[in-house]
Amino acid sequence: MSFGTPISFITLLQSRKIGPDSRPSLLYGQVDEGVDDDWRNFRAKLVMQERNDNRDQDDLNTSTSTTSSESTAGISTSNSWAYETDGQTIEKGSIILSRPLPEDDDSNVEAGLFQQYFHKSIILVLEHNDGLFTKGIILNRPSNLLLSDDDFVNADGTPLEESSSYNQWKAWFGGEVNGIADEEPEIICLHSLPDKPEDEESEVIMKDIKITSLEGARSLVKDGHAKATDFLTFIGYCGWDRSQLSDEISNNNWYIVAADSKTLLNELKNNDVNVNDDILNTGIESWSVLMKMIGRGDEIVQIEDSFDDLMLKEWTKERLIFPSDEEEGDKLDGFIQKATSSRDFGTEVGVGTMLRSSSFASSYNPFLLSDQEYHQSTLLIIQDDEEMSVGVILNLPSASAIALEFEDTKTGGESSHVIPMRYGGRYSDASDDDSLLWFHCNDDLKRKKVGSRLGPDGSFIWTVTPEDAANAIATGVARAEDFIAVSGLSVWEKAIGGLAGGIKGEVNNNLFEVVDKESVECVWDILLQQEVMTKKTAAENLSLINTAWCEGAPEDSMQPSLDAPVNRLAFRALQKWISAFLIDR
Repeated sequence: MSFGTPISFITLLQSRKIGPDSRPSLLYGQVDEGVDDDWRNFRAKLVMQERNDNRDQDDLNTSTSTTSSESTAGISTSNSWAYETDGQTIEKGSIILSRPLPEDDDSNVEAGLFQQYFHKSIILVLEHNDGLFTKGIILNRPSNLLLSDDDFVNADGTPLEESSSYNQWKAWFGGEVNGIADEEPEIICLHSLPDKPEDEESEVIMKDIKITSLEGARSLVKDGHAKATDFLTFIGYCGWDRSQLSDEISNNNWYIVAADSKTLLNELKNNDVNVNDDILNTGIESWSVLMKMIGRGDEIVQIEDSFDDLMLKEWTKERLIFPSDEEEGDKLDGFIQKATSSRDFGTEVGVGTMLRSSSFASSYNPFLLSDQEYHQSTLLIIQDDEEMSVGVILNLPSASAIALEFEDTKTGGESSHVIPMRYGGRYSDASDDDSLLWFHCNDDLKRKKVGSRLGPDGSFIWTVTPEDAANAIATGVARAEDFIAVSGLSVWEKAIGGLAGGIKGEVNNNLFEVVDKESVECVWDILLQQEVMTKKTAAENLSLINTAWCEGAPEDSMQPSLDAPVNRLAFRALQKWISAFLIDR
C-alpha cells in the first residue's frame, strides 16, 4: 500500500510552534502490554536466548563474565527488546540504524556534507522488496511545526474538502524523497489506534504501529474515532533502489535491527514531548537508547561532538525549527533591509568581475550544509546573458596536474612544466568535454597581446586559449606559473527575461560581494602560489584560500567572525569537501 497524497503546502509562513496544549493525550497510552500477538516477540526470545547461551559458554571457556549492557548482543527487559540482525534480514517493521564512523574515517564523508539527517537516525522500514526497492521513514527527526488542514491543498490547488483549522498535525521529517520542499510532498500519518472495522485505510507495520494517508487520518478524525494529535505526520520518506541498501550495509553505514513496538513508541513519545525543550538532542538520545540496547553503547562515546554531530545540529536548526509568524516577519524585514543596504546592491556585475563569498555573521553560514565549495571562495564571471550567469571558482586546485613538455630550442633538450588543474564548478561545457579555461593577470603578457581582455575595458584579467598559453610558455614569453587553468563551471540561472536571479541576484542577497579592483591583482598573485592538491599540500592550499579571501574583502565589508562556531564548522566542512572531491586518495 502506498500513501502518496495529492496535496501540497500552501505556505510554511503559516507555521505555528507546538505549544503545551497541543501535546498528545491518547496515542502512547494505548499499547496493550498483556497481549503478545506479535510473532517478532517469539523470534526475539529465541535469538537472544541463543546469544545468551553462546555468551555463557564463552564465559565458562574464559573464566570471565560481563554484566555490562553495552557488551551484550541484545537487550530484553520488561517486554521491551532490541537486537542486531545479520544484516541480510530486512522486512517491513525492521529498523535501519545509522552506524557511526570514527572522526578520522572519511569513507562516508559525503553523508556528513549533504545528508546530515541520516547521522544517528532511526529508520522504520515500511516496504521492502528484495532487489527492487526499500522505503522507510526517519523516526527521530521531529520538528516544531504544526500544520492545520488549511495549510494543505489538493494537487490542483483547490482547498481540501471539509478542512478544519482545528485539526493540528505535528510535522516530522520523514526523509528527503517527496519531502517538505517538493510541490507534492508525500504525507504518512503514523498512529497506534486500536483496530476498528471502519478504519480501512490503515496499514499495519508491526504490532501497535500503523500508517495511513492524510486523507485516512482526517477521515478517522471527522468520524470521531481519533483526534489529530493521535497522529504523527511524517513528510517525505527514505528510499533505496535495488542493491543500494545492501551495498551501504556492506560499507558499514547501517545496522539492521529488530525491536519491539513498545520501545519505538516510547521513543516517539519522548521525541514528541521534548521537541520544544531540546530539539537539538531529542532524536540523538533515542538513537543512543537503541545503540545501547543492541550492545553498541561503546560506539556512542567515540563520536560525541564529532563533525557529523555538529552538522546534524546545524541541519536541525535550519530544517526543523520553524519561526513563529512574528519571528518570520522580523526575519523577512531584516533580510530586505540587509539586502538593500548592501554595498553591492545595484552594482553592475558582469563578465570579468572578480567576486568572493561574503562575510557572514556568527550564527549563520549559507555554505555550511550544502555548496561547501563556495565557503571562502574566489570567483570570476566569464559569461552573463539573459538566461544565466557563468563563472569559475579560482581557488580550488585539484589533485590533477597539467603537464606541459616542450623541446628547448637553446639546449636541444626537453623542458617540462606542471601547474594545477583547478576545480571551477560542478558543470561542464557540453560542447567540449575536455575543455580547459586559461587565464592570466600579467601586465607584461598583456602588453605582448597574449590572449584578450575578459570583459570591458578596465578588467584586470585576460583569457587565453590553451594553444596560445602553451606557445607562450614554449617560446619563453611566459612562465607556466603565470596562468590559472580551470576545469568546470559554476552556473546561476536567471528568471525569464533575465530580470532577476543570476550572479547579480546572489550579490544582492549578500551571498557574494565584489572584490575591489585595487585588490584583484594581489588576490591573483596569492592564488598563483597554490599547488596541486594532495594530502601534503592541502594545509598550505587551505591557508592560501583563506589569505586570498581575506585580501579580497572590500573596505566596508562586514568583519568576518572566523572564530564563531558556525564559521569554524564551515571551514571544517570545506576541508572535508576538498578531501572527498579534490584530493586523489
